[in-house]
Amino acid sequence: MVDRVITEAEIDQVDLKSYSAVMLVGSPQDQSGVEVFTWPRLAQLVHPSTTAQLTDTSHLLIVVDEPDDPETIARIKKLIIPSRE
Repeated sequence: MVDRVITEAEIDQVDLKSYSAVMLVGSPQDQSGVEVFTWPRLAQLVHPSTTAQLTDTSHLLIVVDEPDDPETIARIKKLIIPSRE
């Protein structure tokens, strides 16, 4: 799992399809935050005698002033959801 920390201004510079979850945090040092969106990851299909690769569960942490603010959450969702389609 590889987490990446960015600011709100950097969202358009990130390939959001590389991350399984997006969370808002108050500072770059925060390791958990307010979950904005998650995308389910399916395990890869393999032969029963073959070892499966680990499912990527990288998180994108976006630093904002007020991670719990409903308006901030709605604003970030508007930026993220169309980028995932």
